[in-house]
Amino acid sequence: MRTRRMALSPEHVGALNLVEIEFHKNAKVIAALKGLMTHFEMAYGSRNTVDELKAANEKAEVLRTTLLSAIARALKFNFEQMEILNGGYSPLGWSVELDQQTTIRRGLAAIFNGQQTLPISVIAPSGNAVTQTPSQQISPFPPKPSA
Repeated sequence: MRTRRMALSPEHVGALNLVEIEFHKNAKVIAALKGLMTHFEMAYGSRNTVDELKAANEKAEVLRTTLLSAIARALKFNFEQMEILNGGYSPLGWSVELDQQTTIRRGLAAIFNGQQTLPISVIAPSGNAVTQTPSQQISPFPPKPSA
């Protein structure tokens, strides 16, 4: 329940992986878990369109809610499925940050894989900038040793 709004967090994935151990004797919980895991295996792929991914995410939310509802019943908690589906809190900033990190990782991967080049622009110094002639530039290399 604590991580239901953070589906990609390692903590959430770890919690899902513990369900079959903690609830191994509860057939309804295990069936709900298997439904969610099957969906994860079948609905997501690298060639999915944005619309397909949105639909897969929506179905995953429903299946996750079904699982959490089965767990709540097994633990004798009285939660409505709509409470589980709509409840919880995850700051918008986390979503924005995750999107930005994904964009950066994909961009760098495309550059490193040779699929994209790094755009570089040369910007002329402004009129107030101090410019150096080549003879005035400081070399990052040490001078040659004298013979």
